[in-house]
Amino acid sequence: MKNGFTLIETIIYIALLSMLIGGGLITAFYIVDTSRANATDINIEAEGNFLLRKFEWVMNGSAITTLADTSLTVSKNGTTYVLAKDGANMELDGVVLNSLLVSVTLPASGKIFASEDPEGVIFAFKLNGKEFSAAKFTRK
Repeated sequence: MKNGFTLIETIIYIALLSMLIGGGLITAFYIVDTSRANATDINIEAEGNFLLRKFEWVMNGSAITTLADTSLTVSKNGTTYVLAKDGANMELDGVVLNSLLVSVTLPASGKIFASEDPEGVIFAFKLNGKEFSAAKFTRK
């Protein structure tokens, strides 16, 4: 009686082992790719919420001075603030608010700032294709 494996048995074991390792690698790459996509979505959501909070801060206790499609000028406690879209960035008094990883684009309406009521402003924009919007009404 001979001890050991035949050539056919060895080839079958190598084929089974390569299928198991291949399946494990595919699963690992899928997990890494999914986590990267989720991290990107989380970062875009955080940046969008940050821009919305800046808009809320500018609008709280302020009076609208000038309202254009891509800029808003308000007077707040004797200080003038300008929130505007410049290129792919959103700026507050010339300071870029978003990171270089995202691009601020116009919403479907073509306007970042809109108003249907002189006492309120709608702030809408897209970050890397994801839409964000908020409405703020000033009280007298």
